[in-house]
Amino acid sequence: MRKIFKLSFVVVLFSLLFTSTSCDKIKDASTFDIEPAFTSMLECKVPAILNVTNTAVYSGSAVIDPRSDSKVNVYLNSIQGYEIKSITATITSLSRNSITLISGDLILKNFNREIKWSLKNELLSVGKTLTLTNDKDQLNLLSQSLKDGQEIGVISTGVADFSDISFTIKIEIKAKAEVKLI
Repeated sequence: MRKIFKLSFVVVLFSLLFTSTSCDKIKDASTFDIEPAFTSMLECKVPAILNVTNTAVYSGSAVIDPRSDSKVNVYLNSIQGYEIKSITATITSLSRNSITLISGDLILKNFNREIKWSLKNELLSVGKTLTLTNDKDQLNLLSQSLKDGQEIGVISTGVADFSDISFTIKIEIKAKAEVKLI
């Protein structure tokens, strides 16, 4: 009888150990990363100035929808969080050879937060790419905004050196998202 009890005890112990190890492996296998990219084209316009007392104020707006990336759309409710790899602003078109932004703001906004980058005396030309930094914790806030799953409004306003012009900025966000299925 003792032998049967000892044997049963050993079998139960090994079963528990095996089950615990297997669950950990299943847990690890249920988590993986995807690398989504989000883009938006921002059309900015500076209206014609009718007199010299007005300034050349530009503005433009667009939307970034986290669900626009097919991988994010599939796993939207299983995404645990995002890590922002980079966010860039590339000038894709100008109505002049070059434009100087005397001052300007790029704002990404959803219902929960507003993220802002400011520029001063930035010479723009077609193909110029600005890498937006994390000097005020913007990338962490952006990762939280993407996790919200809501559309993000992209707004740019400021003052340019000429009026009656237009330019287009391609905003591109490269990220890594952790997906947990179980």
